[in-house]
Amino acid sequence: MLLRYKLLIALSILALLIVLPLHSIVHSPNLSPASAHFGKVEIIAGDNLVKIAEKLEAARLVDNANKFIWACRVMRVEKMIPAGIFTIPFGLSNYEIVQRMLFHGMNTANVTFREGWSAGRIAGALQKKLGVDSTAFMNAVNDTVFTRGLGIEAPSLEGYLFPETYNLYLGADPYDVAKKMVGLFREKFTDSLKYRAFELGFSVNDILTLASIVEGEIIYTSEAPIVAGVYHNRLKRGMRLQADPTIQYIIPDGPRRLLLKDLKTESPYNTYLNKGLPPGPIGNPGMRAILGALYPKDIPYLYFVAKGDGYHYFNTTIEGHLADKRKFNRYRRRHKK
Repeated sequence: MLLRYKLLIALSILALLIVLPLHSIVHSPNLSPASAHFGKVEIIAGDNLVKIAEKLEAARLVDNANKFIWACRVMRVEKMIPAGIFTIPFGLSNYEIVQRMLFHGMNTANVTFREGWSAGRIAGALQKKLGVDSTAFMNAVNDTVFTRGLGIEAPSLEGYLFPETYNLYLGADPYDVAKKMVGLFREKFTDSLKYRAFELGFSVNDILTLASIVEGEIIYTSEAPIVAGVYHNRLKRGMRLQADPTIQYIIPDGPRRLLLKDLKTESPYNTYLNKGLPPGPIGNPGMRAILGALYPKDIPYLYFVAKGDGYHYFNTTIEGHLADKRKFNRYRRRHKK
């Protein structure tokens, strides 16, 4: 009886010695690099388990390829991992990695970029939502060789990243994201719109620059051609545009209420100091602003100021404009109280 009891204890201990390491191999989290949120691995049809494990280890998704192989054998999934490109969060256990590759497929997410967002703001959203390195994305935006390769005649992709909701891979390549956004812009900005820009005496980059300013001014689509008409009138007369969105673009802590000192900021983008259009877009406009810039309303106005309800007062004289500003200031004081 005693011998049988000792044998039972010995077998129990042996089972624990076997089960605990296997449990650790399957369920213990892998180390997570501090530099990123996601890793990407491509499994090609015909890759065996050893090759898959090596790729995961190279992508730093698993600490040890051999442990991953053992985990797959314990789970009996050695030949079940499909081909594909997988974006996987760092720090998962081998079990969680296998589950993602078997059942979640290639992870994607919908990300919305709003009209008027700058490339910098888009970069921040990409990092937050997809784990895409924001600095790497901005490097793509400002890569002149890459820009020329996409057929864009501009020093950067600012203005050409079309605002829309995109379905993108977690941890996507920054250049792939930029290429996709520019591709949609090229679909939207048709040959007829290019010809319209030519008729007005503007380049595509000029139109996008003006449209980005219009986008920064408006809330309601109906005002896009009116605001654009004001700026066209100012350009024809050689007046400074004096566009607040260009100041918001150059101050480091915007957007916020502008101060008089902000209007004196030295920059080629400061339309209070410089005549004509700034060197390039100050954001990425949507179609409403682009069409407004291309088909401005034929109006006599030279000035406009906010009403406080999302719309604007428009005026032909500086005296009328100053009166409109006083109305807005009264509105602001009332609502501040």
